[in-house]
Amino acid sequence: ELSLNFKIQAKALVEAGADYLLIETALDTLNIKAAYIGCLDAFEDVGQTLPVAISGTVETMGTMLGGQTVEALYTSIEHMKPLYIGLNCATGPEFMRDHIRSLAEISKYPIAVVPNAGIPNEDGVYPEKPENLASTLQTFIDEGWLNVIGGCCGTTPSHIQSLSEIANTSNPRTYIPES
Repeated sequence: ELSLNFKIQAKALVEAGADYLLIETALDTLNIKAAYIGCLDAFEDVGQTLPVAISGTVETMGTMLGGQTVEALYTSIEHMKPLYIGLNCATGPEFMRDHIRSLAEISKYPIAVVPNAGIPNEDGVYPEKPENLASTLQTFIDEGWLNVIGGCCGTTPSHIQSLSEIANTSNPRTYIPES
């Protein structure tokens, strides 16, 4: 039933003219697989295929909610040949550092990171200032780990402006696309 729900959503997006589909804030690889099957079914119904990108969510304990590490996430989705693979939500960028490094070391696909503006406090306020978020992601870029950056929960237009500025002056990660 879950892949049927994803199929309905994917079909509507394809028919509406989407450029690609993003399976994001994925907390478990089984949900990713269900979403991917839904996408494939939608492509078959519509007679058109779009690229699919995947963004998992690793919690502060270091795994996805289903217990998978980023290495397990990659192994589970590599055969899907994603447009890119990345991480989003759950934490601020500093908690994503080791996981993004690991993905960049093993992935033959582009890498994305779309962090929250930190972990919200008890009042729901996200602590990362735009310049801090950009500074941390700049270190990821300087290490050669990233191709796509963005902001998730708690980010504001000012955060995105800061990210845009570093993206416009940086080189993306080098990877060898699969032929």
